[in-house]
Amino acid sequence: MSTWVGLLMVSTVRRRNKTIISLVLTAAAVYGVFRFQASENKGFISIRDYNAAKIGTSEKALRSHLDPSLSSDNIPNYLPDPPGDECFYYEDDQTSIDGTTFRFCFKAGVLDLKDGYGPAFDSGQIQAAHS
Repeated sequence: MSTWVGLLMVSTVRRRNKTIISLVLTAAAVYGVFRFQASENKGFISIRDYNAAKIGTSEKALRSHLDPSLSSDNIPNYLPDPPGDECFYYEDDQTSIDGTTFRFCFKAGVLDLKDGYGPAFDSGQIQAAHS
């Protein structure tokens, strides 16, 4: 009789461990999917968003409407940052294949410069602006 109880307990423990492992793996997979989707949206804005940003706008107000910017580590240094400015970079959500990149630079918490590089700037479709 004790053999049956022992086997039943071992069987129950194994099933419970498999269930726990399955739940942990499922939770990890779901977390990974959400993190991947969040990173996919990072650093893209529209030309309309770029054009709507006005020189003199506070950094807090502007960044509250935008997704997190790209890391400047991923941006080629085509445009050295102006001294004293903190700059943030975004790719165009429509022409990212073409490589248009927007740059917003803030001095003392205020938008001081907006410019970029790529086809939209080269063609004159988008204009840089500064204070």
